[in-house]
Amino acid sequence: MNGLGDIQRAFDAANEFLKPVLNKEDIQKYKGDSIVEILSRSCDSTLENDAEKRSYVIERALELLKGIHIAYVDAGGPDKADEDDKDPALTDAKRRKTIHALLDLLSIEGIYPSLSPGVGVPLEQRIITSLPTGVVAKHQPADVTDASKRREDERLLARILDELDKILRTEEQGIQQVVHNRIISDIISGSAELAFNSTIFTSSQKKRYEFLFYLVVNRGSTPTLLSILSSFLQTSPVPWFKHQITSQLSHLPLRPDGVIQTVVFLAHQMAPVLGSQDHVPDSGGPPITVQAIMQTSRVLSSVPVNMTPEAYFANVSPKLLALLDSSDVDLKKTAAYVIGSGILGNKAYGAPKAIGYEIFVRPVLDALNGIASQAVQTYLRKFNVDGSPDNTTHKHEHGHGQDGEISALTVITEPQLYLALHRLYALVMLHPNPVLLRRLVLPVMSPLWGLVCYSREYKKGGWGETAFNILQAFFSITAPLSRYETLVQDILWDGGNHGRWGFAPGEDGGISIRKRPKGEKKDPGYVMDLIDRGDDRINDFLKLLSTDPQNDEATAHVFLFASSRWLLDDTRRIPGSKVATFDPSSQSTDLQIMLKQLVSAKLTEKLLEQFKESLSRQPGRVLDVIHQLIESECQRIETEEQVSSKGPSLSRLSSIVHEKADVPEEQHSDSAESLSAACSLLSTILSSPSFSMTDKLRPVLSEIRAKLDAILPKLPASLIQTATTSSVLLEITLTGKGADAPMLEDIPASKKASDRGDELFEQHTLHRQALKNLDSDLPPVQAEGLTTLTRLINMNSPILDIPSTFTLLLSLITTPGRANADDEFIYLNVIKCISHLSSRHPYTVVKQLSEAYADRNEEITLDQRLRIGEALLSTVQNLDKTLVGGTAKVLGETMLSVAGRRGRKAKTHKAREEYKAKEAKKPKTEDDELDEEMKTKIDEIKKSQGVEDPDAEDPAKTAHSAKILEAWARGAAKDEQPDDLRVRASAVSILASAIQTNIAGMGASVVTAAVDMSLSILNLEPGPESAILRRAAVILLLDVLKALDNAKEASVDLGFGFSLASASNPAYDLSSQEDTYEGNVIGNIPTILRTLSFVESREEDPIVKGHVRNVIESYEAWFEKSLLWGIGKGSGAGQEPRFTIGDRLAGLSVNPSLNSDREGGGSGGGRNEFRGPRIEEIE
Repeated sequence: MNGLGDIQRAFDAANEFLKPVLNKEDIQKYKGDSIVEILSRSCDSTLENDAEKRSYVIERALELLKGIHIAYVDAGGPDKADEDDKDPALTDAKRRKTIHALLDLLSIEGIYPSLSPGVGVPLEQRIITSLPTGVVAKHQPADVTDASKRREDERLLARILDELDKILRTEEQGIQQVVHNRIISDIISGSAELAFNSTIFTSSQKKRYEFLFYLVVNRGSTPTLLSILSSFLQTSPVPWFKHQITSQLSHLPLRPDGVIQTVVFLAHQMAPVLGSQDHVPDSGGPPITVQAIMQTSRVLSSVPVNMTPEAYFANVSPKLLALLDSSDVDLKKTAAYVIGSGILGNKAYGAPKAIGYEIFVRPVLDALNGIASQAVQTYLRKFNVDGSPDNTTHKHEHGHGQDGEISALTVITEPQLYLALHRLYALVMLHPNPVLLRRLVLPVMSPLWGLVCYSREYKKGGWGETAFNILQAFFSITAPLSRYETLVQDILWDGGNHGRWGFAPGEDGGISIRKRPKGEKKDPGYVMDLIDRGDDRINDFLKLLSTDPQNDEATAHVFLFASSRWLLDDTRRIPGSKVATFDPSSQSTDLQIMLKQLVSAKLTEKLLEQFKESLSRQPGRVLDVIHQLIESECQRIETEEQVSSKGPSLSRLSSIVHEKADVPEEQHSDSAESLSAACSLLSTILSSPSFSMTDKLRPVLSEIRAKLDAILPKLPASLIQTATTSSVLLEITLTGKGADAPMLEDIPASKKASDRGDELFEQHTLHRQALKNLDSDLPPVQAEGLTTLTRLINMNSPILDIPSTFTLLLSLITTPGRANADDEFIYLNVIKCISHLSSRHPYTVVKQLSEAYADRNEEITLDQRLRIGEALLSTVQNLDKTLVGGTAKVLGETMLSVAGRRGRKAKTHKAREEYKAKEAKKPKTEDDELDEEMKTKIDEIKKSQGVEDPDAEDPAKTAHSAKILEAWARGAAKDEQPDDLRVRASAVSILASAIQTNIAGMGASVVTAAVDMSLSILNLEPGPESAILRRAAVILLLDVLKALDNAKEASVDLGFGFSLASASNPAYDLSSQEDTYEGNVIGNIPTILRTLSFVESREEDPIVKGHVRNVIESYEAWFEKSLLWGIGKGSGAGQEPRFTIGDRLAGLSVNPSLNSDREGGGSGGGRNEFRGPRIEEIE
């Protein structure tokens, strides 16, 4: 038998049977009849009722469908049957339509009328049928009250399912796939009806249909089943049917693609209206709405009834973790919500030791705490979406590729730590939940902090940023203020499990966790390195603190805790008590206590510097700390007095050295700095316009004043001014003239300055008025405030707290976004006020100005640094001859550091490179092109008409200027992350002005370094962009010479100067000049002249070249003048010029020395007048 012929005959028979309902012309003949009535007319025998007609039509359709299936099986399948066909696509479409019509006939006329109410999908919601709609009758569900009708329906349904079951179970390829895809929902409904709700079949028969039910479900694809099973639940199904469908739905996530398909299906079901979504997800599918995420959480976190939570989540969790680790943001958010809210939010699954906790939380916490548990090895790895392990990264997870010794020490590998950190980030950040944040972050707060610090110290930016964001969310959303105390105690955290493990470089350039070898001894520099890193860690902590929404309250709490921890535990301040010895190689408890106290002290200092205004708004807590600190100082002074007042004895004599050793000078210095800071903070609080006296604060202030007045006479001179200011403000505040004092214009003239108290009251009122004016946005009002402040400075008012006043003035020109900060009228007045302040307190002002000018933390802009440079220059000129000692040293060293090539501006360099890259990638818009085209046409028209624009700039000059400005900002080309050339030139100019102002005060070391630096700039930085720097360097050399000349003319013995000797002219003995200046030679004039001549020969900048020529002439003149002054033996201040030829004859080396002279004989304190025979020319 020909297989292809059988197939054709089978389809011909089917088409002949279906012709009355598929042919439009035949349909018109039977208009108004049902499908069963139309098709039953082909029966040879007479059919008496509708039941017989229906039975005939169903049996005939099953027979035809079976014949088609057998024909395909005999032919080897549908694919083989169409090989010889001329148009296989058309033939396949026609045959598929015939099969669909037969299946639709079985479904609509056989299965649907046999189902109970509430089973299956309503007929009107069924997919489009191949049968003509005009003749399809809407059947009512089976009448369960008619027992005979019910039995007939079940038998007919069983007959249909039996034949379909045979087709579906056939191993050879036939029409199984078409049957399954077309009427799978009907087969599920029908088999469920007979398996779970039959009234005529036995249990064994029901099992048969139950098997068919599960067979169809198991063979169905996950997306298809999700759609079909969900549609069954949308029309109020009967309880038994709902139970079965719900059970099958709950098992779908267990399939390999069950989780991802569930997410996608629910996203499609709840997708927003077309065009209303804000973004397109990375996966390209529909956006996942909040409703879809919540529904997905309910589905995936529901454990099937016949399964244990352990078995269910062991299957589902790897698939959820794969979504949590994916790059698709929507999938990551969905997985985070399912895990965080659906699973961990359920006490049965998310409590400690529960299955959800052990799978999703335990691995993360163990990894960050350095515990290589079984949970870490099992779940802290990459998974595919089907739940299988991702073997492409498996080898790294076990440290493969590392050195054997390192691999043995590795506890948590880099991939494991990376997954733990980013899974924690996804769980707590994508759907912030205060309860979940506290549960997940609190156990690993210290390791996260250590990760932040380690990544910053070793340039692992992405790791630290992720950990910092987690901590920031933790403290800003969930944590009470007491959580900061734990972090303060762990600022120097350097590994977990009592230091047995720590962070280390990972195998792929990231971070891993390694064990520290047992018995490993820290080298003596370890502790000092830890102390040095403490400053950066404190800065990181303050950055974290500044992001807290409750910043003021949190700052006050941390300040109180840190300062109390520092002061109350510090026994080193009290002489005679036990002193902890600082042994860097020791890891003792005393050392740990000392380190913690040091960190607390530094943190307190930083808080005072950066959050002074914030702390002033929390006076109660801050005053408690100030009271503790002043009380501690009182105890220290009293103890010292008691020790010094003891009577003499032999035992006392033997302990003198030890007692002095107990109170080193550094501790007195620390004490003075702490007390100064406390008094400064107290003055800020009392002077603040927002401060108001309360009954609760009055006794605290009274006690502070009493203790401060008691120690005031015993304080060092450096603290008298600050302590006096605090005492005066306390007196004014306690007598009712403090925070509630009226403004100056409201005070009657009769009450002004009648005595000392009223004078202080008037000054306090002026100060408050000045602060109020400075807070104004109007430039004239601010200027008035500056004038009032200058008046108080000139009065040397005890009301002023110098550090606070200077910080306020500096903030007027450096605070970003401050009103009128760029107003020239304001900042010039600020510079003038700072200059007046420096005349009263030069060291404090110059030191803080220099630090701000250096800008080592890169916190201010170029313009702000140049303004600070103007303030420094004005201060130098105002100080004049008082620029000496520590003030001159601080200024000189800072200017040399900035002007030289030692400055590194990493942040500025990075920002500049990022801006350039961004501009390079930025495409030109159509408007930009039109503007350029229009500008070009206008220029052409003007050129053709001979019209010249007097304001027009030469494009070449404009481009050249732009390049020069860019080169200035870029800095020295050969340096890494260099400073701006304009700032360096400014620093050279300030240094030159300082040297010319008071060269004696600047000292030999600063002047020598300045000369060397200037020559280096001229010699090593010849580029056109460095012209401004070379100009300043030439002027510096000239100012040095002018200062030396002025000192010589004024008969001032500086003790240092230039030497005249050179290798080519030994007649000028270098040793003689070294004797004259006691070795303080700041430069060699012949060498300088050679360098300047070389620079002049190659210099292209005309201004620099002209300056160099003038300097060469000036140094040559100085050289000649020095000969006339007799620089050399016996020369000195106040001596007249000598016109002798010197100590040597040209070309003759005669210099015998006397042993007695060399051995220190002679007068003059060891300096010999003559060292040997002298040869002189005589007439």
